[in-house]
Amino acid sequence: MDHTDIPDFSTLVLSPEELEDLRLLSQKTVENTGDWPTRLKSLCDLGLVDYEPDFSDGISPKGTYKISQNGKLYLQYLARRKSELRFANTLSVLALAVSIVALIVSIVR
Repeated sequence: MDHTDIPDFSTLVLSPEELEDLRLLSQKTVENTGDWPTRLKSLCDLGLVDYEPDFSDGISPKGTYKISQNGKLYLQYLARRKSELRFANTLSVLALAVSIVALIVSIVR
């Protein structure tokens, strides 16, 4: 995969529930049971989750859901963005502190 294959995640916003499901899938796969097919439909449609059917019983697909490569990249993107925001906020606080010190020094003179 080269850089041209990496999706632009900057406009992708997941609901808190979708993000929680994606993080869960980054740790384990889930069976195609209960409400999982409904819960994971949008993540599958976005290409963040893969469904692997299992026809071994010959009746109906059991299958499992797992995080896709794009899903892993999206979680990495979010972690990097959070780190960058933390750094930017730290710089802003430092700049504010320097400005306050400079203001105080200029008033005292």
